Amino acid sequence: MKNKRLYGKLLPILFFMFCFGTALFTEASTHVVVSNQPITIKGKVLGTDGISLPGVNVIIKGTTKGVITDLNGNYSIEIQNREAVLVFSFIGFQSQKITVNAQSTINVTLEDDVKSLDEVIVVGYGTQRKKDITGSISRVSGDEMLQPSVATFDKMLQGRVAGVHISQTTGAPGGNVNILVRGISSITGGNQPLYVIDGFPIDIRDGSSNTRSMGGNTYSSSSMSNNTVDRINPLAAINPSDIESIEILKDASATAIYGSRGANGVVIITTKRGSSTKSQINVDISYGVQEVAHKIELMDAQEYMEYVVEGRDAAWVYSTGGSPNDPDEIRRGSQRAPTGFRNPSSITTNTDWQDVIFRVAPVQNYQISASGGNEKIKYLLSGGYLNQQGIILTSDYQRFNIRANIDAQVLEKVKISSTISGYYGLGSYPNTEGHYGLANPLMQALTASPTIPVYDENGNPYFNKRDVVEGLGWLFNPLTVLNKDNYSDDRTKANLMVNNYLEYKIMDGLIFKSSIGINYSASTIKLWRSNAVPRFTSLNYPATAGVTKTEGISWLNENTFAYKRLFKEKHSFDALLGFTIQKSSGERLSAGATDFPTNYVTYLSAGTVNAGTHTLSQWSMLSLIGRVNYSYAGKYLLTATVRRDGSSKFGLNNKWGTFPSFSFGYNISEESFMKSFNVFQNS
Repeated sequence: MKNKRLYGKLLPILFFMFCFGTALFTEASTHVVVSNQPITIKGKVLGTDGISLPGVNVIIKGTTKGVITDLNGNYSIEIQNREAVLVFSFIGFQSQKITVNAQSTINVTLEDDVKSLDEVIVVGYGTQRKKDITGSISRVSGDEMLQPSVATFDKMLQGRVAGVHISQTTGAPGGNVNILVRGISSITGGNQPLYVIDGFPIDIRDGSSNTRSMGGNTYSSSSMSNNTVDRINPLAAINPSDIESIEILKDASATAIYGSRGANGVVIITTKRGSSTKSQINVDISYGVQEVAHKIELMDAQEYMEYVVEGRDAAWVYSTGGSPNDPDEIRRGSQRAPTGFRNPSSITTNTDWQDVIFRVAPVQNYQISASGGNEKIKYLLSGGYLNQQGIILTSDYQRFNIRANIDAQVLEKVKISSTISGYYGLGSYPNTEGHYGLANPLMQALTASPTIPVYDENGNPYFNKRDVVEGLGWLFNPLTVLNKDNYSDDRTKANLMVNNYLEYKIMDGLIFKSSIGINYSASTIKLWRSNAVPRFTSLNYPATAGVTKTEGISWLNENTFAYKRLFKEKHSFDALLGFTIQKSSGERLSAGATDFPTNYVTYLSAGTVNAGTHTLSQWSMLSLIGRVNYSYAGKYLLTATVRRDGSSKFGLNNKWGTFPSFSFGYNISEESFMKSFNVFQNS
């Protein structure tokens, strides 16, 4: 049953590979034989249960020549010499090497690779077999969740992991999402999990967006200069195509190894690395479009005029006791029908302002990677570009990313690894959040009268103060605010992370690992609002601008001893002991200006700089970690974890905190009396 389930999961992928995929396979040595008469070898590949295996790699050893078995497990390959060796390999099965000799038909039965079927997942500071884990950990492979034209991996996780709630806080391109692991755990503090990217822990603030329209003092230079909330998702620095797997640690037993920072759960991201068995180049290109799935149903011009006239007549009757037939000349302004509304045939305009501000937005994604190596060195290099336009005019997001993962076996007992990743993102965001009186074009599109035209007789965005006075839900033309000369919110974000590892095998089962890494980030926010953008009914409100620049750097050093040993075939024991040091510092410089003499020069120096701030922040942490895992005959499991953190964030008189955890497990499927029941699958 296990193999059949495996075939069922792999069959669609293998069929696609067979029909469309190409792969380049290499081995460490080369062997060239020249022959004038090729020899054709045919055969079939089966599993131990007699079921044919499609997608098996059949390679001539020492060459790059190979084929893949078809849907019935059959293959046909040409060789140049009968001394050639065919290598049969397939995921989940042990590879076989067969010398051709005088054979013309070679049928092969591949044995199950039990080791590969025992899934190994990443836990804090190490790995474990899934069947031996006592904590709550969910794993999603990169290939399982990869979707075209998606900017960040967190959106790909939606609905895929039990106990993890993912919601978008904004629909802007490259915008933030909120991730909650097993619900809200703090009222005043953050609820975001800790992210560990290739061993480097990164704290990310809650994924909120700018919902307050530049703060309480709307459009003031002070408010603009204090705009600090990210609109670009910090997780956009991670290219989804580079991800090998994501493990989400959800309970206390799993997260205790990360101490206080694991209180909201831990998301461990492992990126892809090179392989010594094959070299390959992958190119991923996708193009898609986004559009509004469902517009809000609004009244057309005829319905709107009838609605307004009826409402204002009712207001006149209710407040004065008059008749709905009384002329507008004797009524107060709010009880008068707007010009032409009592004669609907005089108004021919019928505008759906949603159609004016929305568009069909393209999304382009280009990714390329090269990986390979030999027994001494393995590598993976990747780079890419994403361009996502928003469904609202002038909104867009672009991302450039590069990565280099290198592993080298420099000595028999010494291995070094390096992970280098770089990211640069830039986004443009119209003000689509907050009150429509504060120049929110989305809200204006939902409230403006459909009787108002889009353009005037000169082809410019239409505006008439009379429509404001007559109360038609009209404060500005959305196209005026969606013109970047009048309003702009441009942001950039850059990140560079380098993490280097050294592993030394002290003796069988005992490995010392040391890492040192640096994570640098920088961001810029540039805000501009011309006097063409009103504040409620106030026109010619003074132009204002603000700029905020932020830089941060964090360095990390981790040192661990890991010991694994199996005693008398039943007692499995592994232990981890180590200490870590991390320090982070950040700096923010911002300024705001007003009283610009012209709308054509948006630099702060063109106005009067009258607001700003300069802040510095710093924190550091020293931690001691320890963990013991014990398993008896694969039945009885014990995990004991402790972490002791000394942090500058803790209280002045309580700088150290200890975070212990104990958990137990019982694999009933390993009991002899359960072997005859096909109820549990323990792999």
